[in-house]
Amino acid sequence: MSPTLHKYLNEMLLTEIESMLEFSLHASLPEGHPVRERLLDFAHEELEHVNMLMGMILRTGGAVSVGRPDFIRADSLGDFFCRSAAREDDSITRYTALVELMESPEDKALLKRAIAQERAHKELLEVIRSSCDAPGLG
Repeated sequence: MSPTLHKYLNEMLLTEIESMLEFSLHASLPEGHPVRERLLDFAHEELEHVNMLMGMILRTGGAVSVGRPDFIRADSLGDFFCRSAAREDDSITRYTALVELMESPEDKALLKRAIAQERAHKELLEVIRSSCDAPGLG
């Protein structure tokens, strides 16, 4: 695999790490908050994507190399959901492009699964965001 593709995979890895951290931070809502458990689920699924990408990098002879995560915690849940939905959209686009570049049927299947998860995340984030005006969600 080309060094350029390994660099791209490492950039995706950093994005997934940032997503996992942000979902985890926002899941620090009080016990029983209507979106807390779903955010924890998202964080765990983003961790699966982190592990998937590290595995692809290593299996194809690359080295895992990421910088320091760079994100700013959102001021409100509404802002967080909007920004997270955009990040999920970006991941869908990037993973879709990667499917065609990967040689291994296993890696292609893993990417397709990640695409499905990212689409589900985006849809749920948009539903939750539209509910942010409800009591206890803002």
